[in-house]
Amino acid sequence: MSEPNANVVADLNKALINSNSGSDKNEMAVLMMSPSVNWAEFLTPAPMTIALLGQLMIIAGEKDFSLENQRPEKGFQHIAHPESFRACLVQVSNTGWRAFNEAHKVRTVRVGLCKSLGGGVQKEY
Repeated sequence: MSEPNANVVADLNKALINSNSGSDKNEMAVLMMSPSVNWAEFLTPAPMTIALLGQLMIIAGEKDFSLENQRPEKGFQHIAHPESFRACLVQVSNTGWRAFNEAHKVRTVRVGLCKSLGGGVQKEY
């Protein structure tokens, strides 16, 4: 099968992006570039981030403080308990764990589907 014309691919990509709006555009852009993205570049900082979060939790264990005196004009949009820095760290930690756990579930389902279809595990998974 011959390769599609670059102009056709570009036109198709523009049509797909224009047919979506708002956050759909961002999701579509990520999906379109995901095969060519160097995912190691994005995932390499994760262990260091987890280690830094652990160090912050140890420090916060010694003395807790409130973030209320640093409240933004519109208030905290993602923090559930700004009265405790320690609670904020736990919230960030739990949210990160949920995100990695969900990604693991999705990957596991993909691998299972590939195996059940008889194609084995594809290289990109």
